[in-house]
Order: sequence, then structure tokens, then C-alpha cells
Amino acid sequence: MRLNYNKLKAYFEEKYNSCQTGEKKYYYNESGKIVATGNNKTITTFYKEETNDSFYAVSVIKKMYVGKEDDKKVIDAMYIQPISGLYKGIELENNFAIKTNNYEKLGMQKEIEAIGTIIKEKNGKRIFKNEDFQIEIGKREYIKRDFFNLDGVYILNLQTHYKTSKLNYNKVEEYYQTQNKWLNSDTPIPGREKSRQFIKKRNMQSYDGLMHPVIKRIK
Repeated sequence: MRLNYNKLKAYFEEKYNSCQTGEKKYYYNESGKIVATGNNKTITTFYKEETNDSFYAVSVIKKMYVGKEDDKKVIDAMYIQPISGLYKGIELENNFAIKTNNYEKLGMQKEIEAIGTIIKEKNGKRIFKNEDFQIEIGKREYIKRDFFNLDGVYILNLQTHYKTSKLNYNKVEEYYQTQNKWLNSDTPIPGREKSRQFIKKRNMQSYDGLMHPVIKRIK
């Protein structure tokens, strides 16, 4: 089964009620709980871990620019983020950077409801499963952390659209430098050198890991 931004949007449009607030759309279940949010670039839905009830936000991003050395392309990508306290929404900036620090008002877990569960198998595979489809992510391809900050940029490739020359690594590096001006401080800060190396790496690649989930239809 193929899953991309357009297919996921059509899925929520058909299955759930929705309302529009500004540029963002909210999808509700019969209990009035928010099961997904979306705009013209991203769709985010929620899953709950089977063993400890931890919530995760699973976002699908439309036409994101990615590149490593000379291999530049446009893809629909998937991003997985654990939710703690307030839900952090995501935005795609400049078509290449995932920004996660925009807290949303909907945020409290009591206001959202998962559309499915996360199952961890003995071999380390994670399965994000709802009543219609499941997303399988192998052991090596899953990193449980709030992980798209200075620790790395890990995304899952759902659909490659085409090669592109529009990704400019100088602009990628400049973006991350601008977002992390605190690195220029003379005050000793733990992890500063690691963060600087992260930014330096952006002048030749926009991500640290590009992974490939397996999507299967349930029905």
C-alpha cells in the first residue's frame, strides 16, 4: 500500500468530521476528540503505545526537499515524535526544515485521541496500527527520542517525486545557524561542539537518516 500526503488527507476527509481555523484543519471523532490536524503541507495524527499509553504524533509532509551530497530529491516524508505534556505541532520551513517548537493550544493529551496503537515486537520492529492500515518500522530504522532537533534529522521516505536542484546546502546551513544563535555565546554550554558539528554537516546533506517504512492495508 502506498501512503502519501494526498492519500492521508483523503482518508481523514472521508472518515472524520473537520473544522477549519485559519490555515489549519482539525479532524474530530464521534466523541469530539481531535484525531488529526492538517494544513496544505502536513497532516499529523496520533498513536498510543500499547505497553505504557505514551502518545506519539505521526506526521506526513508533502513535497519536502531532501539531499545528501549530489543526491537531491523531493519526497513525501513521515516524521514521528513522542508527545509529552503539550503536543508540539510541526511546520515545514523553506521546504527542507522540520520545526517542532510551536506549541499548539489543542495540545493537552486529554483533548486528543489516538487512531491506533503502537506495538513493539521482540525483534525491535515497531508497528503503528489502526483499523485500516499499519506502518511497520524496523529496529534499525526507529529512534525513540524527541529527535528532530540538534540530535539529528531522521525522516521516513514515503514517495519520491523527482530529482531537484532547488535544495541549496548553503541556505540549509544558514537556516540552522540562524535557528541556533546561542552557539555563538562564550558561556560554556554542554553539547555545544556536538551541535556545531550538526550544523556544519548541513552544508553537504539536509538529513542524517532517510528511512523506508512498510505500509500494509488491514482491510
